[in-house]
Amino acid sequence: MLTKTEAGGNTVALQNGLALVQILCNEGPLTIKEMAQRADLRENMTARLVKTLEMQGFVEPARFAERYQCGRTATALAQAFFAHTPIVGVAHPIMQSLAGAHDIAVALAAPHGDNAICLMVCRGQTPGTGHARAGSTTTMDRSAAGQALLASLRLSGNETAPSLSDQIAPGQAAHHIPSTGDTALLAERPPRSFDRSFGCHRFEHLESGCLLLATPIHLVDATLALEVALPPRAQSPLRTDNIARSLLAAASLIEQKAAAAGIRYLDE
Repeated sequence: MLTKTEAGGNTVALQNGLALVQILCNEGPLTIKEMAQRADLRENMTARLVKTLEMQGFVEPARFAERYQCGRTATALAQAFFAHTPIVGVAHPIMQSLAGAHDIAVALAAPHGDNAICLMVCRGQTPGTGHARAGSTTTMDRSAAGQALLASLRLSGNETAPSLSDQIAPGQAAHHIPSTGDTALLAERPPRSFDRSFGCHRFEHLESGCLLLATPIHLVDATLALEVALPPRAQSPLRTDNIARSLLAAASLIEQKAAAAGIRYLDE
C-alpha cells in the first residue's frame, strides 16, 4: 500500500506527464529541453517522464532528430472523444474524400475560448501530411482555421468563443452566426488572413512548411472551420487554386448536410 508521500508524488508525476502530452499535442514535435522549459520542469525529470509516456504510447519519437510528438494512444483517445460530436459523423466522409483526392491533410476545428481545437483530421495517402492532431489546440492567430473562426466571431460581435463545456439549453438563443450577408461583408473588408484569390483564409505554417487554407462552416448554434494543409509539393499556383475550390465546395456540402439533418454542434 502506498504511503501518503508516495501517493502525492505519483499524483504530481501524473499531472506533469499530462502537461507534457498536452504541450506536445499543441506544439510538438519538441526536444526534451524544449518540453522542460515549457512545463517548468528539470530536464532529467522530463526525460524520465517522456520515457514512461513513450512506453505507454502517449508520446513517440518524431521524424526530426531527438524530438518527440504525441503518440498513438493519446491520438486515439482524442479521436474517440470527438467521434461522439454529431457534426463529425457528417463531416468525416466529405473530409476523407477531399484528403484522398488531393493527398493532403484536412482538419475540422472549433472555437474553444481563445483557441481553436482540432476535432478530427483526415489524411491523404502520403504519410506525414499535415501538422494537426485530434485534440490539439492553437491560438486563433496561429492557423488558418483559427483565423477563419476569429473573423466569424468578430462579425458576430463576439471576441471570445464559447468553450466545449458551454452547452446551449433548448430554446436558448445562441450567439449570432454569420449569414451570407456577413460573408459578403467579409469579402468587402477582409482581414489580412483572407486571400481574395482563393476565397478563404491562409496561413503559412513555418514549422511544417505547410500552407494552410481554411473556410468557416456555419451551423445552427456555432461556427466551425474546415482547414487543409498543403505540403510544399502541393503549393503550385494551379494546384493550390484547385484545392481551395475543393475546400469551399466541401465546406458548403457539410453545411447543407448538417442543416438537412438538423445537426447542432453542441447537441448532447
